[in-house]
Amino acid sequence: MLTLTGRTSILALQLWETKTAAGSTSKETDKMAELKLMAGTWAKTFVATALSTYLSVGLQPDYILNAALVSVLPSVINWLNPNYERYGKVK
Repeated sequence: MLTLTGRTSILALQLWETKTAAGSTSKETDKMAELKLMAGTWAKTFVATALSTYLSVGLQPDYILNAALVSVLPSVINWLNPNYERYGKVK
């Protein structure tokens, strides 16, 4: 599983700011905004489900991880759906 530490996320943000300042197009900026929206939705769903599973079954990592991963599936399905207007893959 990939985890970002505080230092790694700061470096990634600095790299993104450098690329943006170096002349990225507005299309790239719009795409990044869409990706941030999507990732935020997935992260909120994942964390909320992991927390609720932990509170109901205790510290059982397999149950927590399985429930959290499965909870993100509807958002992934929406993302793959070209007709979904929020962040679906547009034709």
